[in-house]
Amino acid sequence: MAHVLGVLRHSGPRLLTDLMDDEEFDGWSSQRLEDAVVSAWSRNVISITPGDLVVAL
Repeated sequence: MAHVLGVLRHSGPRLLTDLMDDEEFDGWSSQRLEDAVVSAWSRNVISITPGDLVVAL
């Protein structure tokens, strides 16, 4: 969760589908990234817009 938040704070808003292609997540499975995004979202540290844009809060 913290890594996802750090990447978003550094890069700015990103499309959810683009996160997996980010070199910061090399070696991460899609399940690990999904779990981290869900964890961050459930803790209200990121927002996901209806267009799947992920934004750090």
